[in-house]
Amino acid sequence: MSAAQISTRLDERFRILTATERSGSDRQQTLLRTIEWSHDLLDVRERTVFRRLGAFVSHFGLEAAEQVAAGGPIDEFDVLELVTGLVDKSMVTTEPGADGQIRYQLLESIREFALRQLDEASEREETARRHAGYHADLAESLQAMYRRGDLAGALVRLDESEDNFRAALRFTLDTAEWELAARLVGGLGYLWYAAGTHREGVQWCRELFDADPELSDLRRAGALHSYASLLGVTGRPTWESR
Repeated sequence: MSAAQISTRLDERFRILTATERSGSDRQQTLLRTIEWSHDLLDVRERTVFRRLGAFVSHFGLEAAEQVAAGGPIDEFDVLELVTGLVDKSMVTTEPGADGQIRYQLLESIREFALRQLDEASEREETARRHAGYHADLAESLQAMYRRGDLAGALVRLDESEDNFRAALRFTLDTAEWELAARLVGGLGYLWYAAGTHREGVQWCRELFDADPELSDLRRAGALHSYASLLGVTGRPTWESR
């Protein structure tokens, strides 16, 4: 589809999820009520984990769910049981990952409902921060992985979590979480280089440094190394928008 068609479809999905009893088609009402009915069947702890999983924009692993969904009344060691319950109730889907481990995902309409629940619980920003923190840790672990010689494995993990990395970067830059943003940029720089996504990498780096953030020497050095490596492969000493 064209960009305009995609935008129209996204607007339609949003209207479905925000439709009231007196608005929207029967089909829209049926979808919304089905999601609400399924959500009402969850117990309190399942609802908490469900809405927090809405922070993931694409599929994710168990470790990611444990880091992002835990907190408050939810213990990290309880997340597996609660996510399993959500899978049994068809609120979360599963698929095999590249490494053979199960990965989880919320279908897009269900995720939009989960985000609305996050807003109503006033948990959206804190959950997004935990999501970004987890992916900053992951970026640094992938950096360590390719430095040990497993570049192919690191690139597979990058591909699996690409959309979530983008969401984490967007959140950290929009909310001035500079240290987290620098950790993401520093960890992902060579992977962007190796994956051939130079332009995207430069854009993230540029957005970070255009903000002139206050960073620790360690974080600044890592992020600048990524920026310099990506600028070097473009053949330009500086980057100009096109």
